[in-house]
Amino acid sequence: MPDKFQKWFDENSGYALHHTGKRAFSHTACCGEPPKNTGKRILFPMKGRMEEKELYRCSHCGLHFVRQGDGFCPIENLLKYPLLP
Repeated sequence: MPDKFQKWFDENSGYALHHTGKRAFSHTACCGEPPKNTGKRILFPMKGRMEEKELYRCSHCGLHFVRQGDGFCPIENLLKYPLLP
């Protein structure tokens, strides 16, 4: 059983080998309103494997997101993820 720090590290760090669940930095809004669905999908690492996720974008600042649970996870660099047809 992992200790508290290891559990926190695995859940929150971008350096963990396998992502274990919901990221701590999920948002419900950006620039005062929820991001809008772009109609596009990407492959995004979730729970140790790649999953198809719908791509969302803030209509004000242009930041991209994927939906995660009740919130949105920001995409720092969209070029890291394959865009699906």
